[in-house]
Amino acid sequence: SFLSISNRNLRWNIFDSLVVISALLEEAFSTLNVSAMDVSAIRVLRIVRLVRIFRVLRVMRFFRELRTMVQGIMSSVRSLVWCLLLLLILIFIFGVCVLQLVTDVMNEEMTRGEPKDHTALLANF
Repeated sequence: SFLSISNRNLRWNIFDSLVVISALLEEAFSTLNVSAMDVSAIRVLRIVRLVRIFRVLRVMRFFRELRTMVQGIMSSVRSLVWCLLLLLILIFIFGVCVLQLVTDVMNEEMTRGEPKDHTALLANF
């Protein structure tokens, strides 16, 4: 059924077979180190292998649902960036408040004359 005439993908199967055969021939020539023979035609077939990518693109049209989901995600990226920015602002504000609180506590202890050992605290901040 691979090479039958009733096969819908007969042309692609023949093309894939030729690409595989050319790759095998190229590998055989490189293994035998045939330098007298011009293998530039086989190198051209390397470029022809890129045509196989178009077969994948042909299949992609069947994934309408996937395309719709990807478009939805890409459309929501802008709002996700704004949410991330808002989250970062909130984290920054919280960090500044905690830093101010710690600084006030340390200054208050210093003015009362109760110097405590805050080396661990100072090392972490």
